[in-house]
Amino acid sequence: MRFLLMIAFVFLVACERGISEMDVWVKPNSITITCENYSTISTDQGVLTNNVWNKDAARGDDWNQCLEKRLVDGEYQYGWSWSWPSGRKVIYSQPQIKIGSSPWMPEPKFDSSISS
Repeated sequence: MRFLLMIAFVFLVACERGISEMDVWVKPNSITITCENYSTISTDQGVLTNNVWNKDAARGDDWNQCLEKRLVDGEYQYGWSWSWPSGRKVIYSQPQIKIGSSPWMPEPKFDSSISS
């Protein structure tokens, strides 16, 4: 029994160290397009939205979420960067990419040949 407790303790300590190391994230080199809430941009891959639908759950703590791009091998890659309060079991946002039509947000369209 002591052996199992010792293994469990070592496992928990290792997990805790892994979590604290994950808290340090370095943003890759990219260009910030916009950090405006719910902003959208059309790309060749789809329409990106900076969806921050549950931002009020941050309860006044500092946060940000932005649309990003970077040039790799002559082509742009798109994505998001964010910094939300940690330590809570909360989903703050859903960065999204739209391909095709959406009944909730028909504009902008990803493809002009697709009707809403």
